[in-house]
Amino acid sequence: MLPKSCYTQANTCQDYFYSTVVKIYSHGTFGDFKKLSNGDVLAAATFYGEIRLLRMNQAGQIVWEKAIDKPNLLTNNGFPVQIWVSPSDEIYVSALRGELYKFSKDGVLLWSKNLPFPEFANYYVKGIGILPDGDWIFWVREEYPSICGYLVRMKPDLKQIVWSKRISLNELYELRNLIVDGFNIIIHGGLVNAEKKVAIRVLSIDHQTGNILHKVDVNGKGTNAMGVGLKKRKQNYLIWISSKDVSGLVDYELTVLDEKLSPTKSYSVNSIPYSSVFEMTDDGSIIGNSGDLFFKLDPQGMPVFSFKNYINFLGGVPYYSLLHNGIMTVMNVANFLFYVGEGKFGSEQHFYNVDTNGIMATCMGQVDVELQVEKVTVPIKNPDVISIDSILPFRFLDTSAKAFIPESFVYERCVTKSDCNEVKIEKPFGTLCEGSTLILKATKNENCKLPVQWRILETDGYNISSTNDSAATITFRAAGQYKVLAQVGSCRISTDTVTIHVNKAVHTSLPADISFCVGDSFLLNAGTGFKSYLWQDGSRDSVLKVKTSGTYIVSLTDFCNNSLQVSTQAMAIFPPDLDAGIDTSVCFGDTLGRTASKGFETYIWSDLSTQEILSNNSKLGIPITSDRRIFLKATTAMGCIKNDTFSVQLISARHFDLGDDLNLCAGDTVNVSGGLGYMKYQWNNGDLGRSINIWQVGTYTLAATDVNGCIFQDTISVNKVFSLPKPNLGEDRAICQGTSLQLNPGLFYRYLWHNGNSNATIQASNTGLYAVRVWDENNCSGNDTMFVSSVLPLPTNFLNARDSICQYEKLQLKPSTTFKNYLWSTGSTQQVISVEKSGLYVLRVTDNNNCIGQDSIVVVMKSCMEGLYVPNAFTPNKDGLNDIFKPLLFGNIQAFKFEIYNRFGHLVFSSDDYTRGWDGSYKGLEQPTGNYIWKCSYSMNGGKLQIQKGSFILVR
Repeated sequence: MLPKSCYTQANTCQDYFYSTVVKIYSHGTFGDFKKLSNGDVLAAATFYGEIRLLRMNQAGQIVWEKAIDKPNLLTNNGFPVQIWVSPSDEIYVSALRGELYKFSKDGVLLWSKNLPFPEFANYYVKGIGILPDGDWIFWVREEYPSICGYLVRMKPDLKQIVWSKRISLNELYELRNLIVDGFNIIIHGGLVNAEKKVAIRVLSIDHQTGNILHKVDVNGKGTNAMGVGLKKRKQNYLIWISSKDVSGLVDYELTVLDEKLSPTKSYSVNSIPYSSVFEMTDDGSIIGNSGDLFFKLDPQGMPVFSFKNYINFLGGVPYYSLLHNGIMTVMNVANFLFYVGEGKFGSEQHFYNVDTNGIMATCMGQVDVELQVEKVTVPIKNPDVISIDSILPFRFLDTSAKAFIPESFVYERCVTKSDCNEVKIEKPFGTLCEGSTLILKATKNENCKLPVQWRILETDGYNISSTNDSAATITFRAAGQYKVLAQVGSCRISTDTVTIHVNKAVHTSLPADISFCVGDSFLLNAGTGFKSYLWQDGSRDSVLKVKTSGTYIVSLTDFCNNSLQVSTQAMAIFPPDLDAGIDTSVCFGDTLGRTASKGFETYIWSDLSTQEILSNNSKLGIPITSDRRIFLKATTAMGCIKNDTFSVQLISARHFDLGDDLNLCAGDTVNVSGGLGYMKYQWNNGDLGRSINIWQVGTYTLAATDVNGCIFQDTISVNKVFSLPKPNLGEDRAICQGTSLQLNPGLFYRYLWHNGNSNATIQASNTGLYAVRVWDENNCSGNDTMFVSSVLPLPTNFLNARDSICQYEKLQLKPSTTFKNYLWSTGSTQQVISVEKSGLYVLRVTDNNNCIGQDSIVVVMKSCMEGLYVPNAFTPNKDGLNDIFKPLLFGNIQAFKFEIYNRFGHLVFSSDDYTRGWDGSYKGLEQPTGNYIWKCSYSMNGGKLQIQKGSFILVR
């Protein structure tokens, strides 16, 4: 019978462990498992009054164990703890009512905190995750009987809640896993749909708000719900739903969702005796375990294998609680770690590692193998009492708690005992060369019935054949190091290795006839791997330094005592002479050109002072700006080297200065001259003289060559030629007597008049020539003149000295001469004005020469006739004498009307214009001679209206 606690796997002949933790965890079960970066597994559990955290390596050995005393857990045995491991292996453990602990990967407690969830009365953390920005995500579930939960996002300091979302009964009936992948937040749980069948719901949560983004429901077939689950592998999610069938067995519906939570594959696994958990491998295969059943489906859902009763050798029934339906977590790429509790308190807790290919142990029953159980005792160090802060005091259980912590852990592991557990290769071998054959022998256990197997590692060039069960014949076809391995055994293999040196056989040659440069040397190399060397000069090294021409011979002996003699001919060659040229002088900026002598393969010109490479061919061309010492290295096709050097002295022409760049005024000319003592002058405009005159915009460059042929040049530029200012004094003219003329040439920078005056304007009051010169802001000047030809008299005596006027008259005043402009003292600008009053009247006139004169007239009032005067006869015969009959009025007439009647009393003439008279006709008909009556109504000088009548005679 297979011993308890022993299980081996034969595919790789490495023991897959089964470990038992004895009595320590006697009041509870493990609730969460996580893997560290090196493959070690963390396991956490709650028991009466404490939290347990265990780290186990890949060999099933406990690395360390921690116990935390928590009195509030005394009545809450079995509530699951959650583990979250950061990429840097920082370990976070959560417990009931929001306690959070941080451990290092070595098991050192770093800190503890109470999560600030004031609205939750009793709760435990169901899941933990961290977003890429450092914020925490907690999946919090209320204690039974409540089935509601909260999803909470908190800041990295665990003091501020970003958002909190309650997941109600309508969303999830049974709260399960939390998956945080980047900023993707996935939660899931079970529910009962409208058809009363169990279903699984997967929710995608918005990390910014906590709101539900996507909701996916996958229905099961059964009505008797057992459980649901979700796992993530790469970009896919695996979900499963379990329900009992009518026979009491468990049916499973498995669905694969892609990264967008869309279903891609579905599987059915029916009639399983126990609740199961599943895992998806990287290739899409599905691994499941259910109590004593272990099975595998390929990515298409086809069965790969299934085994039952492989746990029965444990001697007990696997324990599965509602919360721990067989916890399975990835151990490494090829294997899975399983945890099983035996179902009763005070029992053992079991961990075992199973190969995912389903290959059971085939070493059992081999003639050379016997399985045995080995107990390993590990002492427990006394834990320290720790108190972090006043918020959450706690301590590790101290050593006085003997009922909970013993002095040591005891583990059982599987070991093998074999009759073929030792093999040894016999030595020595002697000297071996290429083509040698060697018989190797090995010793093994006296009772070992298995043959020794032989291999040569990591090389070719041999033939190997076994002669009996412990010897092999090897033929070495090539020289080198050979690592030979002998092994014996089946499941547990024993090995021994030896390294064998095989020497090279004698075959070598020296180079063919060799040419080398006189003065050089080279090494002749006879090769390695020989026992002895002897050159013609008696030296015994594998190499010989050659300096002269001649024949060189070496005798060789290999390690197999074979001899060989080889030779070669060496000839010293003289390279051609090298000539880089003589020392020279070069003007500043000129190019130095040299061509080296022929006969060489490569040339390198360089500056000895700066080590600058100047040229890599036979020609050199460089500008010279300083003294130089130039080195030439030339190499022949054979590698012979010749050197030559020469010096370059810098000489410079004497400097001269053409002056600063300038601006000119129109008409200016400047003479520009180079220095004296040069042999040649050359201007850029073609002129060959030492100096030139310049007057227009442009650049003027003079290159002067001295007696050494060195050239110095300088440049001067005329940037602008400004136009001259143009003052304007106006046309020549005459001036009026007693006046002066202001001369204004315009607005300029500076002025100079003919009389030395520097004002902008002057007054011209005499005849003669007036001249001005002006300068603008560019210091350019211009001039103008004006001639005053004469002094003109002013207009005078153009009005009478005196005149008179009746009190009722108007008098016209008019100058005796015509002028250009007029201005009367009355304000009138007309030539003639009418006046009604006496007084002094003044007229100012401007003549055609713009001379201004003034004259005046006195108007006096005289006594004149007043009233009405009417003639007593008239003769309208059209002789120009007395042809019109009208009254005469003397005075200022205010109102007037004049009427004429014939002897019959008919009105023949009427007028209110006192200047109009009657011509002796009525309606175009001449009236006859006779008496006529006149009537005149008038008022004068503001007086009353007067009416006078009289008669007269019309004579024809």
